[in-house]
Amino acid sequence: MESQIKEVSFATFKSKYFNKLNKPQCFPPCIGEICGGWTQETFKQVIVKLTKNGKAPIQLWLSSPDEIEPISKKIYVRQQVFDIFDNIGCGRIDTMDLISVLQLASNSKVELTVLNFMKIFGFVQKIFTKDEFHFYLDSLFSGIMASGILNGDRNPHPDFRGARVLSEDIESLVLDIFEGEEILERDLFSKRFLEHSELGPMFIYFQGCYTACSKYLKQKAMELIHLNTAIRIWVYEWVKAAVVQSEGEA
Repeated sequence: MESQIKEVSFATFKSKYFNKLNKPQCFPPCIGEICGGWTQETFKQVIVKLTKNGKAPIQLWLSSPDEIEPISKKIYVRQQVFDIFDNIGCGRIDTMDLISVLQLASNSKVELTVLNFMKIFGFVQKIFTKDEFHFYLDSLFSGIMASGILNGDRNPHPDFRGARVLSEDIESLVLDIFEGEEILERDLFSKRFLEHSELGPMFIYFQGCYTACSKYLKQKAMELIHLNTAIRIWVYEWVKAAVVQSEGEA
């Protein structure tokens, strides 16, 4: 049965998630299987796939795990990620919630991360609008609540998965940045955004946690590969020695 979308205040979101994410793993492993080790350049290549080489807009909704295929070839990963972001049980996910999280987890300097989210959520080069920024914050906050693992937990918090920050609270943050203007040059927007007393430290914190988690999960995956390889070699050598011993006894 489909649930109603829950709305929370920005103050509630901030108190629950800012400086409260689990370390070193702050999002589920299936997300790490997609973006583990990504850079912003890797992320841009994924966007190219999603937009069919820039010939089509990004779909705002994905209606099945198969539609995540441009991002991941692994069927079980697509299903797990779809389940995480289908957080109100409606059988579809908000593409931009997922995109905002994957972009946040792609390693780069903070300034480049800001520039790239403006490119993805913006429609005109060199400027960023109030509506585009509102759209980004809505997607980012929702994406973090869908995927973020809090201190001491193993999974995203069930009370916040599927929640969205109140539109009027997001609008207040947008007005703080734009100061009565409708559009800003991207360089000026980036400066105001990162210097904002609440959004700047919060964004830097989330970007740091998500990129660190991406690296951590990539390292864990590599360690598992090395362990499995070592076990296979050990089994092979053990079987080989057993065969040699058996032939010698014969």
